[in-house]
Amino acid sequence: TTLRNMTANTEKMEFEPGVHYLKLSHKNIIYIKSAIDEWLQQKHEQTIQKYAHRTEILRQKKQREKKQSAVVKRVSIVKPVRKTAVAQNNGSLINI
Repeated sequence: TTLRNMTANTEKMEFEPGVHYLKLSHKNIIYIKSAIDEWLQQKHEQTIQKYAHRTEILRQKKQREKKQSAVVKRVSIVKPVRKTAVAQNNGSLINI
């Protein structure tokens, strides 16, 4: 059924008449196995390249996030400075 859909779909035209198949009549179609195998191999290589590219992008994104989290950790280690007690005019101490 998939092969027949690929020959009938005029929008995509993944299979070309005379290259991938021969149409003897409306119901009789002969598929050329070697051409279809070659087409499948090309699709497979395109998919591998596509996912290799995505994998590289994800790896770079993780490296950036790792660097950013290291910077955040360094900043979060810094403790706030506590102010000492200050004497008021009347001589009593208050904490700030």
